[in-house]
Amino acid sequence: MIQGKKILAVIPARSGSKGLPGKNIKMLAGKELIAWTILAASKSHYIDNIFVSTDSEQIAKISEKWGLKVPFLRPKELAYDHSSLGEAINHSLETFKSENKYYDYVMWLQPTSPLRRSRDIDEAILKLEQSSHFADCLVSMYKAPEKTAWILNKDNDGKINFPLIDDCSNIRRQNNPTFYFPNGAVYISKVSTFTGTFYTDKTIGHEMPSEVSVDIDTQEEFELAEKYLTNTTISEEKHIKPQADLAKTFLQP
Repeated sequence: MIQGKKILAVIPARSGSKGLPGKNIKMLAGKELIAWTILAASKSHYIDNIFVSTDSEQIAKISEKWGLKVPFLRPKELAYDHSSLGEAINHSLETFKSENKYYDYVMWLQPTSPLRRSRDIDEAILKLEQSSHFADCLVSMYKAPEKTAWILNKDNDGKINFPLIDDCSNIRRQNNPTFYFPNGAVYISKVSTFTGTFYTDKTIGHEMPSEVSVDIDTQEEFELAEKYLTNTTISEEKHIKPQADLAKTFLQP
C-alpha cells in the first residue's frame, strides 16, 4: 500500500510459448524463470497482493513453491497467443472484486524480465504516485544507444531517409535526441482509468539501467540473462533504500 492506495501485481504466465517453449518455468541460474519475478515482487514495500495469472496447474504449483498461492486459474480462452493483456488483467481484477477485494493500482510484471529488482518496482510505484495528478500509467524503459537517431528506412525505389530526425542536413552525435526502448519489466496503471493498455496519452516512463533490461523472447536472450545472473550477485539489501528514504526521494511536495 502507498498513500492509502492498494496495489495488485499480476504476473502473467500462460503455458504456451512458441518462441521459447516452456520459458516461464525453464531453469535460469538455478531457479525457474518465473521465480525471479516472484521474489522481486515479494520484496516490494508497497505491493499488497501478488497474483500469478496462469492457465497451467504446473505453473501454479511452482508459484506456490516460491510462496504464492494461486487461488484461481486464468480461463483457457484468455491464454492464447492472440489474447490481450487487458483481458487477463480485467479477469484478475473482476475475480478479486467478486471476493470484495479492491485495488487502486494494478501492475503487470512479466516473468521474461528476470533482472528486474524490487528497487525498480518500488521506484516505479513511487514515481507514478508522485505524478498521479496528471499521469494514469507508467511503463519502464531504458536509454537507446546514441546512434538510434540515425536509423534509416527506404521507400520502394530504394531512396533512404531518417524517420527519427527532422533535420538530417548536419547530423552531429552531440545534437542527437535521446530515445528510449520499453524493457517490459514494469507496467502500472490506476485501476479506475485502465482501458486495456498501459500506453495512453497519460503514460509516463520510468528509466531503468540497460544492463537489467533484458526481456527474454529468444534462447540468446535467455543465455544473456543467465550469464548476468551467474556473474553478478543481485543483492536486494545493497540495491534498495529503506522505505522512508525512497518515499522522501519521490513523494516530495
